Amino acid sequence: MAAGINIKGSVTGWYSDSSAHGFVRASDGAITTFNETQCDLIQPVGINRAGVVAGYCSERRGHYSGFIFRPSGTSLKFQVPNGGTRTLPVAINDAGVITGNYNFGGFLRFP
Repeated sequence: MAAGINIKGSVTGWYSDSSAHGFVRASDGAITTFNETQCDLIQPVGINRAGVVAGYCSERRGHYSGFIFRPSGTSLKFQVPNGGTRTLPVAINDAGVITGNYNFGGFLRFP
């Protein structure tokens, strides 16, 4: 399922076989797949001009963490401090600011 596209034409989304995987399809057709450690569900939601992907993953039933996946192949999971069990990014802008929802409201995450 495609979930986001940036101004350069790169698309991010997810697919599943026996488990869930994220992907980035560059404008030249090259595909990069990725997973988040200890996550059984992964849902990229957006990609910015630099190719940084934001999304969320389920580490266990009902517990969601946000993540950032960089073109270098590195990733970072994050939680809203004192935010409960649901950190759900919905978008990332070209400056790398992520917006989303958590148990108690909305958040902005600055790089």
